[in-house]
Amino acid sequence: MRILFASQNKSKKDEISKIFERFSDKYSIYIDDKNIEVDEDQETIEKNAIKKAIEYYKFFKTPVISDDSGLFVDSLDGMPGVFSARFAGENATDEENIKKLLKLMQNRANKIASFKRFYVFIMEVSS
Repeated sequence: MRILFASQNKSKKDEISKIFERFSDKYSIYIDDKNIEVDEDQETIEKNAIKKAIEYYKFFKTPVISDDSGLFVDSLDGMPGVFSARFAGENATDEENIKKLLKLMQNRANKIASFKRFYVFIMEVSS
């Protein structure tokens, strides 16, 4: 079975494809040439992944896997979290996000952070 990956991020697609290749020869992951924009405006990575999976399923009518992820810093009350990709602004680069994060953390004793990723798999959406 082919499963559509709800992203145009080839690195993420390759990463999840390796997981599927390792554990199953029945499934393959692909990215469709048509791209739909999903506004990831939810307050958690879980809700963003669910929203993206549902919107992709409704558009493409095929099994979908989606994800969302973020970096959660203990001393910053979990920031940047769901806003990791746009922490320094809507169109910020990875470097700009990192610079902002390091500046905020420079005087913090606690530097503990965790990277979290949430996956959603949808085969069918009922009305």
